Amino acid sequence: IAGIKAEEEGLENFLEEIGLCLPEVGQHPTRALARKVGREGGPPDLTIEKFREIEAKIALIFSDIDQFEYSLFLVGTDRNAPITEFLKIDRKGHCEYFSGATAMLMRRMGIPCRYAVGYSLHERGSGEREWILRGQHAHAWVEAYVGGTWVNERNGDVDVWRCRGGKWVDVDLTPPAWVNIHKSHPWYQGVYDWFQGFRTGLEL
Repeated sequence: IAGIKAEEEGLENFLEEIGLCLPEVGQHPTRALARKVGREGGPPDLTIEKFREIEAKIALIFSDIDQFEYSLFLVGTDRNAPITEFLKIDRKGHCEYFSGATAMLMRRMGIPCRYAVGYSLHERGSGEREWILRGQHAHAWVEAYVGGTWVNERNGDVDVWRCRGGKWVDVDLTPPAWVNIHKSHPWYQGVYDWFQGFRTGLEL
């Protein structure tokens, strides 16, 4: 419970520092959307313009090299509030840190979103339509549900708020420098790629 409380306060303080105020429902700020909302009002309906404003403010500070740094070399910790520590103390991490923080900050602002993982295509192969996927191309980002309206789909006496009528959009606020870091390869990469292709050919 102490860790959750620390994360809540840390996220709210960070949002205030970058000029974003928590949306209000009645007289009470919306915290986690999973919590029950009073009958006097529902969660905030954020316009696409407001979403873009929130996205731009978070992106601006994450991309500031004097504020945050992309890095694969991190020291493990057992902190109770890892996202807050990333935002306030370490300010250094890879895509999982930036996307995790983005998701939590946007949820704090009343934007439904989810954490997504996959691969980023940025290395072409020798063929016209060929792309190369390596383990280092794994990436994490956020998908936000934008432009919807909150609807109370009550289940008996329980308020169940769901956002309807919007669309999912990709939000990738990891500093762009991460792509350049992963473009560099060791001198033996070409030989290794050839061997992998040769071995795969034998197995077919």
